[in-house]
Amino acid sequence: MSTKEVMKKYFLMRNEVAAEGLDFLFKTPINNDDNLIIYEGEVDEDEFIFWKPVEMTVSQDLKSLEDEFGINMHKSIVDYFNSYWFADLDGFFKEHYIKLEPVLPNAEVSSFRESLKGDKKIMGID
Repeated sequence: MSTKEVMKKYFLMRNEVAAEGLDFLFKTPINNDDNLIIYEGEVDEDEFIFWKPVEMTVSQDLKSLEDEFGINMHKSIVDYFNSYWFADLDGFFKEHYIKLEPVLPNAEVSSFRESLKGDKKIMGID
């Protein structure tokens, strides 16, 4: 199963749970006007807005990150960043807390770049 298919399946499952009263699963603080394609409705009193996953129709090039960090991205990472635009995804899988990197329009890899910088610093790699 491709990364895009797995993400689609996950979003469908998440949507089913949200429809049972857990609609906060598709709410996020508004990030900026560049992400309008994923936002639905109006910002609420807590400054949150509903979002929906949007299948990508363009391909993101991660070559600049590979060059910057001197690494080769695994195909699964490239596929992940080229599957859907979406906001925050976190929660529990069995006893493990997971947090998936958001992929936002016009900011696809910026937060991932910052995560890589943090990982590099933690590992003591110059």
